[in-house]
Amino acid sequence: MKLVIKKSKVNYIYFIIYFILFVMYFRSELGLPSFFTYLIDVINIFLFFYIINSKVDKMIRNIEFYILGLLIYVIIGLFLFRQPFILFLWGLRSNFRFYIFFIACAILLNKTNVIKVISFLKRMLIANGIMCTFQYFIQGYHRDILGGFFGSESGCNGYMNVLLIIVTSYVVIQYINKEIKLKELMLFVLISVYISILSELKVFFVELIIIVLLAFVITKFSLKKLGIVVVSSLSLCIIMTWIPKIYPEWSNTFSLNGIIENLTSSAGYTGQGDLNRLTAITTINNQFSNISSVNKLFGSGLGSWEYSNTFEFLNSHNYLTYQLSHYNWISYAWLYLELGYIGLMLYYGFFIVIGFNSLKVKSVETKGDTLLKTAFIISVLCFILSIFNVSLRMESGYLIYFVLSIPYIINKKDKEKLYV
Repeated sequence: MKLVIKKSKVNYIYFIIYFILFVMYFRSELGLPSFFTYLIDVINIFLFFYIINSKVDKMIRNIEFYILGLLIYVIIGLFLFRQPFILFLWGLRSNFRFYIFFIACAILLNKTNVIKVISFLKRMLIANGIMCTFQYFIQGYHRDILGGFFGSESGCNGYMNVLLIIVTSYVVIQYINKEIKLKELMLFVLISVYISILSELKVFFVELIIIVLLAFVITKFSLKKLGIVVVSSLSLCIIMTWIPKIYPEWSNTFSLNGIIENLTSSAGYTGQGDLNRLTAITTINNQFSNISSVNKLFGSGLGSWEYSNTFEFLNSHNYLTYQLSHYNWISYAWLYLELGYIGLMLYYGFFIVIGFNSLKVKSVETKGDTLLKTAFIISVLCFILSIFNVSLRMESGYLIYFVLSIPYIINKKDKEKLYV
């Protein structure tokens, strides 16, 4: 009976992951109501009540305590700043739903489950390459509204970016570990590059460099790394050549001066005076009138800067006042406003712990080693994602937290039947 129950919960996790891969398309192309995505929250509630009664090993228990510490911190903020309770609950849901899913993956999944999901993500990348071609050349979609099976709503390419970095990280490590051949590596990397060009994902240029560098550092010397150098160099050259041709306004983006200007420009995210990705906190401290010394350290409480596209009553006063700054387009800026420097340290500390455990845990099998190293790379890229956009806060975050749970899955001693 217990095995049957566990298997059903594994299917819930599968459903959430596969649902995310298509729900945005259903919303933008087929008119599915936006509140339909809250079905994930319902499933998360079931998973929560299951995991609180589950026996776990020491490693999972330690990360649960870390998450509990972050929860206590935000609850203290609720009493300290006395923001509306409904906004606190909405902020709690927006941020902590991923931790519930993360723990559920760590407890319920095994290595076979993980490989099954990532193999499906690889197939989805190919399918998205075909869909993006149709959207760009036939439907005329481009930039932020070109998202393949992630739809055509503004920001859908943020979901696509998450898929690109997960699959690219995985196949790079697979190739180094001799699980796939060079031609398969080239297929997936070049498809990722192709999609990034059509959807104007300039950040993938940086992410690809980081993925390759980290893969070189955490793996042993191998002549196969020469293939990585060739493929990555070719990919970067393609990005640098074709993005300016398709989008001429980015012709200077990949020069040193262009990169520095783009990252630090006072014109901001959109070029119209809003926050800039790298200087967001400095601008907030200088220009937002309600940021005191206490706010810099502790923020103003979880939920105090929340908003909702679906429910107007969840739009905070701070959001209505400062929405033109687009702080809600940059994860770390939003977190800083709500949780302060200390909250940011706790938030990023989670990714540091995951990265450390990804390197600490050892697997006797090559497939397990590949998964662990993929999780490490993604834990580092989470810092980039938090600066680039809010994909860690949107439904796409479930894909990231699924990968982050891998070291805890690999570390478990399998005492029960494996489920596929």
